[in-house]
Order: sequence, then structure tokens, then C-alpha cells
Amino acid sequence: MTRSAASLIFALAWLCLAGPACARTTGADAHPPPGDAEAVAEWFLDRHYVEIDLEAARNATRGHARARVDQEIALVQGVRGHLAGAQGRAYYERVDGPGHRYLLTVQLGATTLERELRLELVEGEGRWWVESFSESERSGGSE
Repeated sequence: MTRSAASLIFALAWLCLAGPACARTTGADAHPPPGDAEAVAEWFLDRHYVEIDLEAARNATRGHARARVDQEIALVQGVRGHLAGAQGRAYYERVDGPGHRYLLTVQLGATTLERELRLELVEGEGRWWVESFSESERSGGSE
């Protein structure tokens, strides 16, 4: 995992503790909606990056994405209690072009992080799955 990815995971874990969505107990019982790839992609983004409900996000994944979410769950396991009182916000918007590309913005106090997200979705077992996802520095952007 790159340093940039690790810092994003930490920032999102920190953000989680400030938001009411983290108090939700959806976890492993939450499942993505039936329908098109776009609906599953955005459901995954909401759970993974906005609500920071990694256990729920895991239910929309398989393959590399499943392994990565499992790794992230293990990484933040011991951190949650140390970050109480953090204030922040995360949101995303779709980027024009082919594929499932989004711009993620994470605001933590005076710090703003922007990343481009790319999701690879595949159809199988009668539904869409997030097969892989990645974050990268925003093209042409700065932090």
C-alpha cells in the first residue's frame, strides 16, 4: 500500500468518528441494491468513503477489491477509539469519461485532500460487483 493510500485510509478513519453515519449498525447486514453497475458503484462509494462502513462496503466487492477492504478493516481496527472528536466531511462526484471514475474530496479541518477514484465493476451471479478500486493524485490538481 502506498503512503498516499495509507494517509487517505487514516484520514477517512478519522473522519468516520465525527460523523453520525458511523454510529449506524448496518455493517455486514447491508447489501448493495440490485440494478445497474452505476448504482452498485455509488452504493460502494457511499459506504466506503462517505459513511466509512467498511463491513457494508465489503458486501459489494469480490477479488482484489474484497482483499483490499479486508486489509483496510484490519488497519483501522485499533484506531477508532483514539480519534474521537474529529471533525470532517467526505463527498464525491462523477468524472466525465469512460468507466467508473469519481473525484473524492475529504475535508478535515483546514486540510482538503482530493483523489481520483477508479472502480472496475464486473457482472456475475446475477448482479454487479466492485472487482477493484484505486485512488490516485488528482490530475492537474494540487493539495
